[in-house]
Amino acid sequence: MLVARLKFILSVIVIFFFSGCSIPKTKIADYYLSKADKIYSLRNPSESKLKKAYDYISKSLQWQPRQERAFELLENITSAAYRGGYIKSLELESQVLINYLKTNPGNWKAHFILINNLGLQGDVSALGKTAKILEKTLKTLKKDEDIFSAYMCLGICYGTMLSWIESEGLLSINRDAETTVKKVHEYGDTAEKFDKISKTVSGMLLADSGLGLKVNEEISNSFHIIIEDIKGADSGFSRMLSIYRKIRSTPSFLRSVKMCVEGNASLVKKKFALARSKYESVLSNNPSFIYAKKQLSELDFQQGAILALNRATKKQALKLLYSAYERIDELLRSNEKRNMMPFVKPNKFIASAYSLKATIISAINTVKRKGNRERRLLEKEFEYSLKEAIKYDPENNLAKSLLDRYAREGF
Repeated sequence: MLVARLKFILSVIVIFFFSGCSIPKTKIADYYLSKADKIYSLRNPSESKLKKAYDYISKSLQWQPRQERAFELLENITSAAYRGGYIKSLELESQVLINYLKTNPGNWKAHFILINNLGLQGDVSALGKTAKILEKTLKTLKKDEDIFSAYMCLGICYGTMLSWIESEGLLSINRDAETTVKKVHEYGDTAEKFDKISKTVSGMLLADSGLGLKVNEEISNSFHIIIEDIKGADSGFSRMLSIYRKIRSTPSFLRSVKMCVEGNASLVKKKFALARSKYESVLSNNPSFIYAKKQLSELDFQQGAILALNRATKKQALKLLYSAYERIDELLRSNEKRNMMPFVKPNKFIASAYSLKATIISAINTVKRKGNRERRLLEKEFEYSLKEAIKYDPENNLAKSLLDRYAREGF
């Protein structure tokens, strides 16, 4: 440590001597950057060296805040360290950027890097804090191009938050009703802000089409991509906003959502009677809540599949399997395809219904061996259901798994 300090003091003396008794900030910044660059060039730098590299970049930016090379090196170090398994590199990079933006809030590239970094970590809380800083900064801006850039960064921030809130909400629907409702409110509040920003940016572009050429190209591209991802035709964005507003305004709808989640949590724990009572209660109060209909079919199937393992309960098993088939078949044949369960996207819901139908058909075929003609009809329906599931959701794992087994082993 002492040797390193002496070297730095000597380097400063040399700079001081050759610069006419004034120390150029750029040279001090370059000195720190070169130290970080040396660590980056190492094949497998230790954790302590990586921490020093981030510290050097932070110091370099203090002396020369607008140097692009520092940000480029910062991203390169983090990318290399992250690929090498050092997950903490994202946190270290975030801290450098957070500290930097305290004194340089108008650097949009820095905001953009920070938002992407926090997005990789899934840190919704930190993204929320970043959004508040951007909102505060917006109030101080005068130039249209800065205002435009700030709105784009804010839009990217809110869009990134929405993606993570949606993922967390989807996980919650099989676990805890209160968490699901909380995530719906988080999504709705953020979505309304996101929607307002996208309209503001569109309005600014209509007023001055040249603004698009004055902002960072990477920020602009990212903003438009996230707009398409969040508000595109298959995103379910408008549907989620409708659900959010209905949960706030309609107590009976809120109860239906909660009871479905409670039913799911019971189903996961194989508490079939409790799950059934929850789903049936939802449908008795809200017959059009088709998510509960699908879950009752899932419930019949799971119960039937367990009973089918025991020859003594085979007859009861078949009764449940046929009940599951009739429920899901009726749902898919009806025009009631508007699913209002939070976080379950329309296409994914239909795909999951078709893949469930295929699974039920396969179970019926296994439990009750049929004649060749009836078996061919079942196989045709099985194959059609799987193709429909893949059509609506190419990433449907259950359908892909069943298709793979069907290709290898047949019906």
